[in-house]
Amino acid sequence: NLPCPGETVMIMPTIPMGMDIPPGLEYLYTIGSAHVQQKTDMLEMMSKIDTPNKYMIYNDQGHFIYYAQEVQSQGEFMAAQVVGDSRGFRFQVTDALGRLVFTIYRTSKLWTNCEMLIEAPAGCPCGYASFQSTPMCRGILTIMDQFRQPQLTIPFPSERDAHLSDRGYPLMLGGLLVGAIVRKWPGFMAQAMTNCDNFALTFPPSLDVRTKCVLLACAILIDFIDFEDKRDVTRGKRKTISPQARASLGNPYQ
Repeated sequence: NLPCPGETVMIMPTIPMGMDIPPGLEYLYTIGSAHVQQKTDMLEMMSKIDTPNKYMIYNDQGHFIYYAQEVQSQGEFMAAQVVGDSRGFRFQVTDALGRLVFTIYRTSKLWTNCEMLIEAPAGCPCGYASFQSTPMCRGILTIMDQFRQPQLTIPFPSERDAHLSDRGYPLMLGGLLVGAIVRKWPGFMAQAMTNCDNFALTFPPSLDVRTKCVLLACAILIDFIDFEDKRDVTRGKRKTISPQARASLGNPYQ
């Protein structure tokens, strides 16, 4: 999907010779912040049918970089209606010319924990993000490189301040705070009128472009985990599913 009319498209920066950067990730080379904005789906707002999610990705100057579109087979669409935000998902992320840059896959979160795989280009692992929670810890995201080596962590904040203000998810390098993913509070009226969430990301500009790519995917994952089924009272209750239905949903990595 192309940027909206009148939007400015980010100009690809000059990359030093000899750098190993997957095609299309050059846009991430110089940036230290980004915005991930969900697109409003009127059908979902009016019908409560869980439609595929869509996100626009911008740099800190508001210039368009990527468009992320959830891709669903008929079975995956039915899974979305049954288990909602706990479904496995697949996203294709394209640039302003419609070229596929990277893909995102998440396993089903029916048993609390889940893993996300990012490929850039398609078929080549770019990085991973693993979400784990325990009775003692609400949740933590571990960002890993293409070799599954841990790089960064994102501890999840308390549920107490979940939906009435900006909500920050700190980006940690060991014990050092190096950035954040912040879900922007739209206000009461906007929250009532739209089912969309906006995220502001900050991270060290020196990070590898593959890690920055995984962080963009993490904003979408956080949306699913903390906000996807909590936008209105009709979708605020966790959907239940039988063990037989769980087994039939399969694995989105396959």
